[in-house]
Amino acid sequence: PLYSSAASDVYKRQIQNPKAILQLISAALPKVSILFINYIITVWLSGVPYKMIRRFCAIQYLWYRSCTSNNALTRRMLKNPDGPFGETRVGYGTEISDVLYVLCVVMLYWVIAPIVLILATGLFWSWYFMWKYQYVFVVTRTFESGGKFWYKIYRYSMLGLMAGTITFMAYMGIKEGIQQGPLLVPLPIIIVLAWRYTE
Repeated sequence: PLYSSAASDVYKRQIQNPKAILQLISAALPKVSILFINYIITVWLSGVPYKMIRRFCAIQYLWYRSCTSNNALTRRMLKNPDGPFGETRVGYGTEISDVLYVLCVVMLYWVIAPIVLILATGLFWSWYFMWKYQYVFVVTRTFESGGKFWYKIYRYSMLGLMAGTITFMAYMGIKEGIQQGPLLVPLPIIIVLAWRYTE
């Protein structure tokens, strides 16, 4: 709703005054960043605890405890592959995409709303400790990727960094940063050179 209202305001004002499009866009971009700030807060305060609880396993354990007598509830039953303490695997397809999405959003919007950096730091810190705990005590590793995931993660994170740098340069241009614009030209070149060197 916030994004659509900000966009509709820009369209209405653009029709009324086509010459002021850059000023309208620069005024509307901070309003859109609130959507991403809310997303990061939601993932941080609800998503991380939600994964720590392991909701389906907790519900299954409560079901076993309530429907089975204490004598019949054995460790073998709980550690059964279908039981609540069975093997837990990580859905890398969804987990890695969530992390990359937040990383790219942060790299795009840190110029427009610097508070995104503070919130993302807390989220990544929470993710680090949550996954560290999960891998040490909960997750059963069923395969080794040999580092193949790292190449794609690195490529996408560098693309996000490049997009964030271009957004930074464009935003400084929209805000009429005459002195800052030429000073930012070497940034994409440095990123490309560092990217090629590391690969």
